[in-house]
Amino acid sequence: MKTITSLLTCMSLVLLVQAQEKHPIAPSDLYRLQTISDPRLSPDGKWIVYSLSAVDSAKDKQTSDIWMTNIDGKEQVQLTNVEGEGSMARFSPDEKYISFLAKCNACEEEEEKKYSQVYLLDRRGGNAKKLTSVNAPISGYTWKPDGSGILLVMKDPDYTDTSKTKIRTPYVMDRYKFKQDYEGYLGDRKTHLYFFNITTKKLDTLTKGVFNETSPAWSPSGEMIAF
Repeated sequence: MKTITSLLTCMSLVLLVQAQEKHPIAPSDLYRLQTISDPRLSPDGKWIVYSLSAVDSAKDKQTSDIWMTNIDGKEQVQLTNVEGEGSMARFSPDEKYISFLAKCNACEEEEEKKYSQVYLLDRRGGNAKKLTSVNAPISGYTWKPDGSGILLVMKDPDYTDTSKTKIRTPYVMDRYKFKQDYEGYLGDRKTHLYFFNITTKKLDTLTKGVFNETSPAWSPSGEMIAF
């Protein structure tokens, strides 16, 4: 995985250098730097899907889109151009689809903007379709070997009802580590495993309790899960 990441990074830097004339580095050049992350090899070993992050200086924010390149690096395809961040791209076991996480910043409902959802993109063409509608942050996911569903690593759902009042309730903390970068206040919500059936759109809770369950892996048969 480190070799693939290094290869993609070198390709990006070479293309950037070739396209521009030589000049001393200026502070404004930092806005033009792009970062490649989370490369994933297709099951047939012919394609790599990855996230490409860049800075939009006009809007003063970072964007992230999903790209795909063939193994020799001669062909690059941009798969998403979302108003937000696309991340965690994965090939489906049959290689017909690419899934990824993204927030629906263009949605009218505030709940749709709050958490990233799993989207599914048909490699044969068309727009990405939203699979999940969860009310909790997804920190990871993995396809079931037969492609029938996705195993989600997700915090306990947020059932806080904010529709009746806009008055914020205070946080009550009784733990030493109460805040985490990019997550905010930790509270008592734990991370558990959930299975999302793609056909029925049903979400099943696999683990629960006072412990955090992370880093799941399917057995080849899809009958067992290690975590």
